[in-house]
Amino acid sequence: MDKSQLRLLYKRAIEFCNDRSLHRRIHFLFRNKPHQYFDKIRSQNGGIMTKYMKNDGGDQASPLNRAIQGLFFSAFLKTTPNRRTVVPPCSPFGNQRLHVEASFFLNQSNNLYFADFFCHYTNHRITLVVTKANSYSDKFCSENLIPLKSRGNPFLYYNMWQNGFFTNLAVNIEVFYTENIDIGELLSDKAAYFTFCYSKGYSRKKSFIGQRKNKSCSVCNLNL
Repeated sequence: MDKSQLRLLYKRAIEFCNDRSLHRRIHFLFRNKPHQYFDKIRSQNGGIMTKYMKNDGGDQASPLNRAIQGLFFSAFLKTTPNRRTVVPPCSPFGNQRLHVEASFFLNQSNNLYFADFFCHYTNHRITLVVTKANSYSDKFCSENLIPLKSRGNPFLYYNMWQNGFFTNLAVNIEVFYTENIDIGELLSDKAAYFTFCYSKGYSRKKSFIGQRKNKSCSVCNLNL
């Protein structure tokens, strides 16, 4: 997929996310893995969560696939019957959840890019990429992806007037952060914390290969 095609996909994502009533405040992004994953990071890797190559999940033609390394986080929130927004109570990716402040990702030292819009027959998903400015990954993304303003996009953004970060409930927003993360430092700075949740399904193969998009959806496929 070249940049002109990605721009068309971006426009479809914009049209799908045009209801501002679905914007909700978000304080933390989260990452689910089995507790053994985080235990190993702390016991064998000095607390450093190491980035890995992006798999083939999402649009099969995405320029992001197998191109750069990073770590996936989610900005997805669910609405309860009494209209509260909460993180999902379970995950197919593991029973331990690392929550990291939204400001760690959206700040003046980082750049934000649109990378993908797709679905898996149910919820639509948007992939955003966060890079360190002037890094190798940032150069790749500036050449191949769509740059976004962290204070002016309909997906995940900072609102200076309300002094807070917001996500869009119309889609499941995932963020691919292209640097290693020192979990110990974040915990020490009180910029992160752990919780446990229910785990369902078997995600090891899905995480390695990536779940590909539904090719029959007329909303997120350019050829339909």
